[in-house]
Order: sequence, then structure tokens, then C-alpha cells
Amino acid sequence: MTRLARANAAPMLALAALALVTTVLAVLVPARTSDGYDRAAGAALGPHADLQVAGLGSGKLTITPEAAAAQMADRSRRWRDQLPPALRTVTGPPEASVTTLDLKSAHQRQFAVSWDPGAERRVRYVAGSAPRNAPGAELQVAISDGAAREFGFRPGTLIEAGGVKARVTGLYAPLDAADRYWTPRAGLLTPQTKEDREVRYRVSVVLADPAGYAALAADGLDLTYSWRFPVHQSEVTAGLAVKMATEVDAFRAAVSGRGDVFPARVSTSLDGVLKSYRTRLEAARTTVGLIQGGLIAAAAGVLLVAAGLLAERLRSSLVLMRARGAAAHQLAVPACGLGVLAVLPAALLGLALGPLLDGGPPGAVPALLAAATALLTCAAPAALLAGRAEAGPTRRRLALEGLVVALAIAGVAMLRLRGPSAGSDPMVAAVPALLGVAAGLLVLRGYPLVSVLAGRLLRRGRSTVAFVAAARAARTPPVTALPLVVLVLTVTVAGFAQSVDGELRRGQERSSWQAVGADARITSDRLEPGAVGRLRAMRGVKGAVPARVRQNVLLDELTYMTVIGVDLAAYRAIAGGAAGDLPSAADGALLSPLAQKLLAPGPVKFAWPGVAASLPRSGVIARFPGQDQSVPFIVVPYKALGAEAYPTTVFIKGDGLDRGTLRNLARAETPAWVQFGREGARAELREDVLRDLGNAPLAAVVHDLYGGGALIAAAYGLMAALAVIIAGAPSRAGARARLRVLGLSGRQGRALAATELLPVIGMTAAAGWTLGHVLPRVAGPLLDLRPYTGGLTAPGGLPEPVPLAVLIAAVLLAGAAAMALDDLADRRRPLAQALRTGDET
Repeated sequence: MTRLARANAAPMLALAALALVTTVLAVLVPARTSDGYDRAAGAALGPHADLQVAGLGSGKLTITPEAAAAQMADRSRRWRDQLPPALRTVTGPPEASVTTLDLKSAHQRQFAVSWDPGAERRVRYVAGSAPRNAPGAELQVAISDGAAREFGFRPGTLIEAGGVKARVTGLYAPLDAADRYWTPRAGLLTPQTKEDREVRYRVSVVLADPAGYAALAADGLDLTYSWRFPVHQSEVTAGLAVKMATEVDAFRAAVSGRGDVFPARVSTSLDGVLKSYRTRLEAARTTVGLIQGGLIAAAAGVLLVAAGLLAERLRSSLVLMRARGAAAHQLAVPACGLGVLAVLPAALLGLALGPLLDGGPPGAVPALLAAATALLTCAAPAALLAGRAEAGPTRRRLALEGLVVALAIAGVAMLRLRGPSAGSDPMVAAVPALLGVAAGLLVLRGYPLVSVLAGRLLRRGRSTVAFVAAARAARTPPVTALPLVVLVLTVTVAGFAQSVDGELRRGQERSSWQAVGADARITSDRLEPGAVGRLRAMRGVKGAVPARVRQNVLLDELTYMTVIGVDLAAYRAIAGGAAGDLPSAADGALLSPLAQKLLAPGPVKFAWPGVAASLPRSGVIARFPGQDQSVPFIVVPYKALGAEAYPTTVFIKGDGLDRGTLRNLARAETPAWVQFGREGARAELREDVLRDLGNAPLAAVVHDLYGGGALIAAAYGLMAALAVIIAGAPSRAGARARLRVLGLSGRQGRALAATELLPVIGMTAAAGWTLGHVLPRVAGPLLDLRPYTGGLTAPGGLPEPVPLAVLIAAVLLAGAAAMALDDLADRRRPLAQALRTGDET
């Protein structure tokens, strides 16, 4: 046993290294994927997610400040106790507050008085002092210094709103303006803009103390009681998110069914977010399952090939031991022991290294893979105990190959019939692997026939090397059968992963063009006349096209729609990837599909102050960048708007654009009718949208796994190609030695190796690469990338040139490696020894 281990140290080390890397990947890939799901769950909820219980209490209440604090604390504990387990795990303590309704004041202002214990602990007073209310005294409040500056308030100012009079005693500022506590309470720091029947108001929330709340309650004001449960984003996992989706409904029913307090209800945005995440998660798991199944099959195949090569090295020793009288069970120890000795320590080391490489604790998959690796290393040498494999295909082998092909066809049929409902079905996840193996078997059986036909043609030629290579390829020895099948499998998985990753990137690219419409876009209520000229003169800008977008325009006195005025010919010239969805320029109106259904036949008529137009119909426009498909719209020539054709949008083409510079150059004038809250021009860059799409929840998981999966499968493919070269080396050495006796030169020997191997490796690589790029079409119903491309379908396309060039280079490199290996063998092995290569004692 020790002597055998020393004699086969090189293949044992190679097998151990392969097992180590495979086991580490088996730990890292599932752990990173699971971690990606968890991070996507938190990102989907956002940093400001919350769950709020609120109710309206009215009528005169007799209450004291001490009772107010005790009652709110008691109610907070009760709501907390009613939270279901998953929600209780991810939410923090309830943040209680009591607030009046918005109270109207003069000068288009509104105020709300709030008692917020949490806010009281997070502010400092920059002027005056905190309110100190007393029974029967004038109501005292505090206001933020930002609101005081806007309204011209100071300590001592009297606020009269909605029949309530309150005296400002102090101005406060937040201790930490970035504290997420202020996000849902922005009105406590800065006045907010609200609209009521097209009239804009500025609303500010002022702070009172418990005694002030008691006074408001005693006066009979309607008060909104709320308990906000903040959701801790970092504690949300994929499993908790799925449970939370059902628990929100249960908590809502429990709150609504309580009758011991005023009617309360649960308000949260978690419902839609969680349901959307669950849908995306199911789609991601199905999509990821396809590539994971392929990677597992590729790893198992390469491990089996490596074990087979080790077994082939042991063949002569086992035959000799058998000839000396050893029984089959006695041969099992050396036949299987060397493989286990190489693999088991490496697999255990891989399981230990995985968590150290930030892969998380190893789960069941790595352990199962380690066990399967050990079994594979036992199975390959044990198969040799039955003697040399037969040269031709046996009935048993043909039946097994037929079963694999039948399973592949059944898997495709199941995938097409069930579609997205297939979920993470192991049979469906195994489809890429089954198709890869089936394609490998077809190549294995078809290539000798092709070689026979090539040999008949080359027999009449002058090149002896090409004829001999074709003749040898027609009689491919059994030892190369498995490496060839595994090579097709690995290239199929690599091509499939690269194809899906390319479609995902192209889909996100298309979505970014549709979202922005150009390299950059400026939008505002109204841009000043010189803005477009300044933008065109900006460094890096290659073109700027103005557009006028007006929403809620009454058309044909029937339907409200969005009207877009733009010079379509000029816009198409700078639209880049968005130009493909735009029709050619037209003199009339282009209608969206929904607008075409809603409008009556005939000319399109629309009007608003200063504009009245009647345009003929020029066709249908499927989509326009930035426009919601659920809202009907029409696109008209910019000149049709006449004097009202001032721009509200500018599409910009250019390189190296800066958002801040664009916004400053397009600074909007402030019309008199704009009262409050104007933000000015807003700049959007397409590259920012594209980056956000790539970093969106779950999109990064799918992208990383398919991009990394392509590299992993390609690496396994290189190992399989190397195995093909090594497996056929003894046979090539014997043939080359016999031909050297007949006068074969060293140059012709190298040409023989290249001519024999390049066609078979090239054919298997081409078959796998083609199948890999066809697989996304086969898995179409199951491989839905729209959740990660902004809802747009990911367009297919030809194989990308760079990966294809890398594949061709890898095939040529394999041929060079074969020539180098054969040259090295010729120099290290005497001719007499080479002539005995392949002979058994």
C-alpha cells in the first residue's frame, strides 16, 4: 500500500487538490447564495421599514400627565406582546406618540401638536426652553429651528390654528439629523408640503409635553395615537421575510379585533414589499437552481475522471496482484484505499476552510458532496477489478446511455409543461446537466463516424499524419470516453452560465435606456429658455434635445392622458439603446397602445391654456422612455405646442457627465404660481440607473452566481480537457513509437498529437458551447429574468465575441499542451520502453 502510494503520488496529489477545491466551493457557493438572499431581504425592506398601529381617539378625556405616560407604556407592551414571532424578532420596541390632526392656520400654513417621548430625548434647544405645561394655563409648545426660520417664529410667538392657541417656548434642533428615527417624523424637523384641491400648504409639527397632551385630550380634540415598530433591516433573513408576509395579515386581524380600546388599525408598506420579495425569491431560487445543478454535475464528473485516471495508473499493479493469486476482496484495499487516502483528508480540510473563507457554516450539501467524492474514488478503481473494459459499446452501456438521453428529454418536457411552477424541483434543476451528458454521449458515438468519413477522404491525400490521426480517432479507446463526456458537460454549463449572465446584462442595459432615455435626462416643472443652450455647450455633451411633458391633459373631452412634445427625429439620433423602440419621425400624433384603445377614431384633439391642437394619427408607439405603460400617452411634434413649447425635459447624449453640473446649468426659474417646496431641476444619469439595477435585491445574487459559475465551469472544463490529453497519452506514445521505427520525425509526431486531439476537443467544445447557448431558450418558461431587469424581457443574441475567443484559444492551448506532453514523454522514455506502452503482464 505504501509502495503504491509513493508510485502514484502525483495523481493522488492532483485528486486531493481537486477534492479540496471542490469541497471549498461546495461550502462557499451555497453559503454566499444564502447570504445574498438574506441581504436581499433586508435591502428589499429598506432602512426605514416599519409597522405602525394607529387609531383615532376623540371625545373629552379626564387624564393626568402621570397617567398619560403610564397608559402609553402599558399599551406599548400589549401591542408588543401581540406581535407574531417573526415580526417580534425583527422589530424594535414601539415608538409611541400622540398627535392632533392638521390644524389650519393663516398664510397657507397648518400645524399639528404632538407628544412624542422619543423625540424629546433626541433634541437640544438652541433658543428658549422646553414646554412646561400646567393645568388651566396657556398651552406651551416647542418648534424646530428650521420651521421657525421659515415662518419667522421665535420664543414667545403665539400660534393660532384650528381653534387651538399655543405659545412657542423654545426652538430645538436634532442631536443627530441622520438618526432614522426622524425619517417618518420629518415634519418635526422641517415643514412639509401638502396639497388640498390644488392648493399647497406647509405643515409643521410642534412638540408638547405630557401635560400638554392631557390638556388637549381634556378639550375634546381628535387625537391620533400611534405605536411605530421599526424593522431592523440587518436582522431580516430570507426565511423570516417569507414568514413575515403571512404574519402581517395575522397581526392586522388581531389589532382590528380588539375592543378594549378605541378602534385601531395596522398601517405598513410591508405587505406589498414582502409579497414582491417572496415572488422574486422563488424566481431566484429556480433560476439559481439550474446553474447549481450544472455545477454539481460538472464537479462530480471531473472528480470521477480524476479518480479514473488514478485507477488507470493502478491497473497494471492490480493485474499483477491478481495474476499472483490475490482475491477480488484483497484487491479492494489498494484499489479503493489510495483514492480515499487522497480525497478524505482533502474533503475534511475543505469543510474546515469554507467557514474561514467567509462562507458560513457548512450545510448538508458540502457534507453530501464530500461523501459522494469518496464513493466516486472507490467506484472507479473497483470497476477495474472486473478486468479491462470492452472496446465496443455493450448492451448494458447502450441501455444506460439511452436512459440518460430519455431522462434529459423527460426533464425538458417537464420544464416546458410546468414552467415557473416547477420551482426548485431537483429533476428540473438537473436538466442542464442531463442535457450536457446526453450531448456528450452523442458526440462520443458520433465522432468516430465522422472520423471514419474523414479517414476515407484523407486516405487519398499525401498527408500520412492526418490519415493516421483520423484512423486513431475512429477507434477512440474507452479510457477517453468519460473525459470527453465530462468535457461536453463542463463546456455546456459554462456556456449556459455565460449566456444567461449576458442576457441579464443586456436586459439591464435596455431597461436603463428605457428609464432615462439617453445618457442623461434633466426634468423640471419648467426650464428657463437658455437652459438647453447651456447644456449643449457643456464639456462632454454631444447632443441635447428638449421635450415638453404635460400630464392629465383632457383629450377628445373624454380621457385624461399624458402629452409628450418632442422632435422625434432629433431625439432618435441621441437615444442610444432607446432608439430601437421608437418609430420614425411623424408629423401627427403617435398613440400608446392604451391610448389607442381609449380614444375615438379620427384626429387627436387636445388643449390647455395657450395650446389647442388637432393632429392626424401617425401610428402607434409601444413605449417612450420614462413613461408608465399603465398610463395612456401620446407623442406629438414639439413644434405643434406653439408658444407653450417650453421644455420640461432635456435628453442629453455625452460622456463623463456630472449630475451636479447638469442640474446647475439647467437651473429652473421659479414661476409665481409655485408656492412652496420647489426642488428645481432634477438630473438622472443612465449609468446610475444601470448600477442600481445591478445592485438591486436578488439581481446581484443571480449575476454573481452565473458570472462566477461560468468561470468555475470553465476551470473544470480545462481540467476535463487536460484529462482527455493525459488519458490518451499512453496510447499515443505507443503509436508514435511504432511510427518512429517507420521513419516518423519529431515534427510529424507533434503534428500527429495536434491533429488527433484538436478535432475531438474542438468538436466537443463546440457541441457544449452551442448547447449552453440554446439552453436558455429551452428553459424559457423557467428562466425568467424580468424581476432583475426592471420588468423588461432580456433580449437574446449571438454568443459574445470575448468568451468565444477565449474558448477557441483554450482549444488551441489544449493542442499545444498535447504536443508538449508528448515531446516530454519522448525525451524521458526510451524507444524500447515506449514500444511496450499499453502492454500488460
